[in-house]
Amino acid sequence: MKALCYLIILISFNGYAVCLSGQPPVEYFFPDQVVCTNDTLRLPLRVRNFMNVRNFQSSVRWNPGSLTFHTLEEIHPQLGNNFLINTDSTESGGLGYFWLDNSSGDPLVLTDSSVVFVLKFTMADGLETAEIGFGNIPTLTETVVENNGTPVQVSSVQLPGLIEKVVTAEASIQTASTANDGAIDLSILTGQLPFTFLWNTGAMTEDLEDLVPDHYSVTITDAQGCIATFDYVVDLNTASRNDDRNALVITPNPTRDYLNIHFIVNALNGIYQYKLYDPQGNIIFHKNNMNSDLIERIDLGNQSSGLYFLEIKTEKNRQIFKIIKQ
Repeated sequence: MKALCYLIILISFNGYAVCLSGQPPVEYFFPDQVVCTNDTLRLPLRVRNFMNVRNFQSSVRWNPGSLTFHTLEEIHPQLGNNFLINTDSTESGGLGYFWLDNSSGDPLVLTDSSVVFVLKFTMADGLETAEIGFGNIPTLTETVVENNGTPVQVSSVQLPGLIEKVVTAEASIQTASTANDGAIDLSILTGQLPFTFLWNTGAMTEDLEDLVPDHYSVTITDAQGCIATFDYVVDLNTASRNDDRNALVITPNPTRDYLNIHFIVNALNGIYQYKLYDPQGNIIFHKNNMNSDLIERIDLGNQSSGLYFLEIKTEKNRQIFKIIKQ
């Protein structure tokens, strides 16, 4: 089969004749993908009207904040060793490819929907959709076919693909004003009923109540077996916490920089010690023989945001406070 130009009007372009009309456009396209989780995505580049091709070249574009590139593989076996890729720009969201047939055999014909190659990515957390495409129009696509022994450049069409997660959710979070009155009200946005839930607390309900300030995660499975995990934080909505035994105030909590320890009613007659632990359980501040009549200030300005634990030990008791660094 030979690709024909029905209008006999040819101009020179980079050494090739250019067919102005009549040749069906060669299509390069990424089918839309529906994915279950953030596992590695397999995104095949497919073709249509791919007839009597002698060479082709183009590039693929994506948002590097949405998709992280891993590899290009599963190259069509008929492309052989003449298929080249340029991965220098993958970190900024680009990849170029080129194929030149330098043999004396028949030009390349691929059936519709044949896979030229497969790109593999992971999708960023928190995203519901992403796109894989070819950059701004006009693109640099070039496809040259053989027309009765003459190399002819034909028009090409590039169609991007949409990647969509199957299971997505959002939550309404009630902050905690006392020890355990926080809540997470979960809403499922997409997925196939029925759903099952497993929280890091062991709960298997859709929503959670009576929560202390902390980090919570839930794994949701839909009827098709698609799994997704979501993380939520229940914060404190008060700047202090009182202890009835010693009227101990930790303020402000949450904090952006300084944390104050203040015994506003002191029945200790003297001395205490404190330790501040980071989220991994490492001691980052530690002081002994502190005077409970004085306000102690801890500088957290250089610490990362997250959940910390403040341990205060007196002669009579030991208390642990959860501290949120913003």
